[in-house]
Amino acid sequence: MMITGKIVGSGMAVSEDKVLHVSYIIIRAIKSPAALAEMRAGALRWKTKGQEFWSLVYQGKLQPQVAKRADFTEEVLRSCADALERGEGLVIVIQSKEGVILGCSQYNKTTEKQGFINLQAVSPDNLAGSPGKSQLRGTGTALVAAISQDFLARNFNEIWVKPFDEQAAIFWARRGFGVCGPGGLLCVRGRDKIMALRGTCVSVPDSPINGEYIVCGDGEIAQKRKDLKTLIPVAAAVLPLP
Repeated sequence: MMITGKIVGSGMAVSEDKVLHVSYIIIRAIKSPAALAEMRAGALRWKTKGQEFWSLVYQGKLQPQVAKRADFTEEVLRSCADALERGEGLVIVIQSKEGVILGCSQYNKTTEKQGFINLQAVSPDNLAGSPGKSQLRGTGTALVAAISQDFLARNFNEIWVKPFDEQAAIFWARRGFGVCGPGGLLCVRGRDKIMALRGTCVSVPDSPINGEYIVCGDGEIAQKRKDLKTLIPVAAAVLPLP
């Protein structure tokens, strides 16, 4: 089931071994019983995957830190659902066109010009170091691109984040975040640096859904724009800026 909300982007994730190509959409979620149920069901699936990872750890086939990060992903998706239910900040979810949740983020504004990314995770199967070579790449980058696009629309000039662990800190540092406060707090300052968070994702200013839109991953922009028309019935609601 697709999450109810405003579609703010789309893209193509490719597996590490280049075998899988998965189309996805990025949705700024709207609170609804169906959306909450789908996100919590997804969290349970991620929890089960984490338990499978711990089994591999006990067999000496997986590093413990990967299993710890898998546990964290379940907490993030569950917390995103809780935040959506309580109306705390904004929640974005990446779903494959088949409805599989690939990642989520929750973020909010702390001042009129400053935003904070409170939560972010991709599905356990796609974590760096997870078993196999079919991990999808690019979903975390797509989440960051969608958030940066939203913050730019709000005229923010700072984004802050507190990484979960060293691997997460590396992820954010590669995107331009630097140390800005105690306890490992990272930030980027300036609209140019926030714009750079979109990476290779492209802003499409005249999409047929709700105006500006992010396209990430492989494929021609023209083809992606054509694909947008098929997504309009999925989630066409417009969220007002809080």
